[in-house]
Amino acid sequence: MKMLLHISILSLLSTSLFAQCLDNQAHNTSLNSVWMSCQTSPNPFAEIGETHWIMYEFEQLEAIESINIWNINNESQLASGAKRIRMDVSPDGADWINMGIINLDMGQADPNYLGELVDDFEAFEARYVLFTVFDNHGGPCSGLAEVKFNLGIGTVPTIDEELAAAVIISPNPADRFFNVSIEDIAARTISYQLVDMTGRVLLREIADNDRVRSDIRISTTNMSEGTYALNMQTEEGLVTKKIVVVHPN
Repeated sequence: MKMLLHISILSLLSTSLFAQCLDNQAHNTSLNSVWMSCQTSPNPFAEIGETHWIMYEFEQLEAIESINIWNINNESQLASGAKRIRMDVSPDGADWINMGIINLDMGQADPNYLGELVDDFEAFEARYVLFTVFDNHGGPCSGLAEVKFNLGIGTVPTIDEELAAAVIISPNPADRFFNVSIEDIAARTISYQLVDMTGRVLLREIADNDRVRSDIRISTTNMSEGTYALNMQTEEGLVTKKIVVVHPN
């Protein structure tokens, strides 16, 4: 697995992504291998702007079922550990799906620190995983000690061009509402969520599908102007659509 970093400071860089991992998955308290960013830079997901971020690249599409994350565990740098992270995934580095927000506790400065298991998302298939740090625990920088991706066997639903073409959003940009038309897919149910650019979930619903055409209407009257993502999951795959909300004077 290749790890792409965009950072201003990488403390005592180690070439091994898993250098801090001990037997039984405990972590030592050194800074021998941590990612730490002390200056923001343009995010690969352009709509987010300048942030602290780190992106992981696999050699191929991988089915990811859960993630273990270890925060910075050195006593002098605990406050720079990430607190709120947005996770986006992509099969190709171009089409991104927002998977929501990960909240992390501060490291414990304890050699027996076991990190945190993140498994409150639907299994997904991706080649790129992007973590954007929105908040830390009060330090001057932001970072993590280690991330471990727990891979599944076989495949899980992924972005599909045919499925993406079957989902039509209109109007877009939207003022008071937008319609989601889904045509000719075999899925019996469609789960969807609307998220803003901070990863906050504004709406989460499940819709029935009659296999010919399904229409979903979503109000934007109380939404601020900006860009949003509509993530849709069916038995056939996972697709995301970008929504722009504008309120003309």
